[in-house]
Amino acid sequence: MPKTYSQIEKTNIVRELRRAAGDALFKYGVKRTSVDYLVEEVHIPKGTFYLFYSSKEALFFDVYTNFFKETEEHYLEKLQELDENKIVTNLTKIFSDIVFDFYQKGIYRFFDDENNAIIMRKISDEDKINSADEVNNMVEKILAYFFIDDKADIARFISALQAILYSLPLAHKLPNMKQALILLIRGLVLQLVGE
Repeated sequence: MPKTYSQIEKTNIVRELRRAAGDALFKYGVKRTSVDYLVEEVHIPKGTFYLFYSSKEALFFDVYTNFFKETEEHYLEKLQELDENKIVTNLTKIFSDIVFDFYQKGIYRFFDDENNAIIMRKISDEDKINSADEVNNMVEKILAYFFIDDKADIARFISALQAILYSLPLAHKLPNMKQALILLIRGLVLQLVGE
């Protein structure tokens, strides 16, 4: 007879599976991560994994969608605390933090065609999303807070930011990676706001 879990236990298991999947995305990618590895990391039986997710791809997809939900909520809330007069500094900080979150949580792997294809094969058509569209929506909401609404400028900024995101799989090869990315993002922000 399968074990029954309380709501708190279920929430904890899902949180730990998401954490383990994010770590695995960062270290190994989708292809080199197995369900066996994930359940070992979380210390649950393999059968318990399948009570929550139909496949590892479903878990990775959940990690991805949850990342955007949490990131958008976090940064939109953080905007309320910022000084609107320091637009370049604030936007540089926000977008740098988002890019580093993408990297550290392994989400950049979704911009890799191979990893993305593996996941999307197992996801139903109505659930499929476009990585670029998710980034676009989040960036537009953040920029709207600063009353930046020139569609052409926003489109160019988003494309340039996506170029940075697409480069993240090779970021570990950069000396002073963090400072280099901040400098690139600051340059994009300066171009956007025209200061």
